[in-house]
Amino acid sequence: MIITDIENKIISNISKIVTDQFEVTIDVELEKPKDIKNGSFSTNTAMKLTKELKRNPREIATIIVENYETDEYIEKIEIAGPGFINFYTTAKYTNDILTSIDQNYGQHKPLENGKYLVEYVSANPTGDLHLGHARGGAYGDALIRIMRKAGYDVTSEYYINDAGNQMNNLGMSVQFFYLEKLGIEIEFPADGYRGQDIQTIAENIYNEFGDSKKDETVEFYTEFGYAHNLEEIKKILGAINIGFDNWVSERRLYADKEVENALTTLEESGDLYDADGAKWLRTSKYYDEKDRTIQKSDGAFTYFAADIAYHINKYNRGYDHLIDIWGADHHGYVARVKSSIESLGHDANAFEVPLIQMVSILNDGAAVKMSKRAGTSVTIKDLLKEIDSEALRYFFVMRSPDTQLDFDIKVAKEQSMDNPMYYIQYANARISSVLNDCEKKGITKASELSEISELEAEVINHLSIYPKVISESANKRLPHMICNYLYDLAALFHKYYNQERVFVEDPKVAENKMLMYTSIKHVLVSGLDVLGIVAKDEM
Repeated sequence: MIITDIENKIISNISKIVTDQFEVTIDVELEKPKDIKNGSFSTNTAMKLTKELKRNPREIATIIVENYETDEYIEKIEIAGPGFINFYTTAKYTNDILTSIDQNYGQHKPLENGKYLVEYVSANPTGDLHLGHARGGAYGDALIRIMRKAGYDVTSEYYINDAGNQMNNLGMSVQFFYLEKLGIEIEFPADGYRGQDIQTIAENIYNEFGDSKKDETVEFYTEFGYAHNLEEIKKILGAINIGFDNWVSERRLYADKEVENALTTLEESGDLYDADGAKWLRTSKYYDEKDRTIQKSDGAFTYFAADIAYHINKYNRGYDHLIDIWGADHHGYVARVKSSIESLGHDANAFEVPLIQMVSILNDGAAVKMSKRAGTSVTIKDLLKEIDSEALRYFFVMRSPDTQLDFDIKVAKEQSMDNPMYYIQYANARISSVLNDCEKKGITKASELSEISELEAEVINHLSIYPKVISESANKRLPHMICNYLYDLAALFHKYYNQERVFVEDPKVAENKMLMYTSIKHVLVSGLDVLGIVAKDEM
């Protein structure tokens, strides 16, 4: 990418000048000022050298500038403030940036930093997916897309929690509603689920089998409900454009003896010990506040044991970096899993857990409570009846995952500039309309801009930082950076659209605008795509 090449060249040149003139080395930092009046690039190198060289930063900056040779891309260099060095680029640089923007703009070369596995959603298959799952799913899927754009080797995975008491509770709940439909009274299970989705499963059994399953064991109802719910999970996630490379079953970990084998592996580490008839892991040796039980005195494994086996499974499949996306209510679980990873001999720093804060939703001004057992949960299905899937995805990633999200259905539904999703999509639709008009008039895109207005330079400057935003968003695991970038780009475009007309007497104006509009569209489409959203050409 031109932008990267120029940055690297400037950094290299400054580094050489510093070494030659001051006989020291320094890590040169380069940034793009938000205001193009401060140049296309800026560095604080002179100020960083002040303490070591014991010289005035402006004096240091002057020596650097005097020894820097400009080229076809650098028009002039100025010193600003206490010693910032600002680089102003030529029209050739601006045009080369603009004409380099195509459908693949922002795609980075493959990184050589190992294989990444990102696990997210991983909801128990005991009912409908709620808004917390939606936020985690939208975040995880966007992160996967952004990391791939940034050059990461990354795989997505859903861990099916299909073992344990919750599955038995599912079966007993379905059995209750099925028998109730037959007029047979039994006691509702203490930890059962009352949701409409559970009642629907019972109705499906009745519609398919009539009363012939009234004497079946709980296992039948569990398996029927499990198959139904897993298919529903895949269906509803597909409706919001979320898919997974891998689906891993907790049951398989038990069936393949991986949970049992995990104990053997932990014993070899020396961190497993017996106490009170149970087996414990010395997690307090690492990051946890206390040790944790792996196997109970009755021989039953804890959930923690299965989680350890699952992470061993991940490493055994060749992944170097693990990213588990969990709800914020699981924050207390991070230290114990991190400790188990350290105990297994892996780098705990290569294990990350972005925590997704809860989602609050208002219904006529009143908060809707979320309880799967009570059956009053707001589900993804419910929300999709009110807004389209793309608005749902955007609103769930537009804020940092570590902040609580108040989801405003009214704003998400609005077809107005107050809706940020609409605001961005409308920019793309406007561009599409103008480009269609140009095509009808036989106007072709300019190969480069004959003249560059101040506003155009501002737009191009913003377009130029897109690859870096992709990289930073991926590295920091923050998809909302893309939302912020796209919103700012849409704002610049709408300003550009309103201030500078396309169709005037001079045909070159329209040709220049076609080049500008096409480049902006490429970035809008690309940015929406990494958020899992399809750009709309009509609104």
